[in-house]
Amino acid sequence: MKKYPLSAFSSADQTGINKELESERTLAPVGSKQVMRMVQSVSSLTHSFTAMPVIYADGRLGEKPLVILLEKKGVFPQMGHWQAPNLLVLGGKAHIMTKSQVPAFVKECVVGPSSPPRTVLLVDSWAGFADLTDVLSEVPGDKELRLMTIPPGATALCQPLDVYFFRLFKRYIRRLHDHVAHNHPDFTFTRDNVLKMEALGKSFVQLLIDSDEEADNENVSGAPDGLFADAVEPSDDEDSEGESDAAFSNLMSFYKLFMTDELVKQVNPLWIRQVFVCARRAGALQVLGHLFSYEHREEV
Repeated sequence: MKKYPLSAFSSADQTGINKELESERTLAPVGSKQVMRMVQSVSSLTHSFTAMPVIYADGRLGEKPLVILLEKKGVFPQMGHWQAPNLLVLGGKAHIMTKSQVPAFVKECVVGPSSPPRTVLLVDSWAGFADLTDVLSEVPGDKELRLMTIPPGATALCQPLDVYFFRLFKRYIRRLHDHVAHNHPDFTFTRDNVLKMEALGKSFVQLLIDSDEEADNENVSGAPDGLFADAVEPSDDEDSEGESDAAFSNLMSFYKLFMTDELVKQVNPLWIRQVFVCARRAGALQVLGHLFSYEHREEV
């Protein structure tokens, strides 16, 4: 790795995500033989889709994650669905990735326009990556791609996505699902809404990364009308405890509004990023972890 910059090393892995993610934990009286749970659709608990993001050794997230959905005809329709600009969406007769989908994934998600001239991709020993000619078939002439394969049985030990990233990402998606189940009972886990949640999740993770990288360069102010009205921006005169409280208030205001349709329609991404920048400057970057561990409470 000493020969190349960290930005040249990437990692990709597949993970299955249920259409409706529900916590497997619940409360029931001791000795209960049967515990009833309420879900929107039983089939959405057993049917899933595949997500395959790309992350880089320098902390960046790939331009587009791959999402594979089950389609009756095995092909994703070209029209009549919500189009996510930050996702590569493919269809198949099953939600599991096939060898024929690998070249498109490599072209769009690994060696896309924003990728470095030379990329080293770390993948597992899945058979779809074994045919190197097929994997490299759609790599542009001005790009170079090399593959590193994790030995069988070692993915859970050394694949960064498998070891850490997927756990937090699925936890975030599950909290989105929990929120809409409790507060928006009319919400349905349709194909379009599944794509919106994935696109939202990808954007959210990217904002976390960008806020840390660009904190010293950002100077963005002004929230959309009606949004973040109760957010507090810390001043230079506040003590460290007050700054942390203000940063936490900003983050919780963001968390509370992040789930609403109005935010999705009117959100100003630069202003959201500034919220995280304020938290970082206040010495409260660790508070970002609350967005992954924060339990829903009525007052928030």
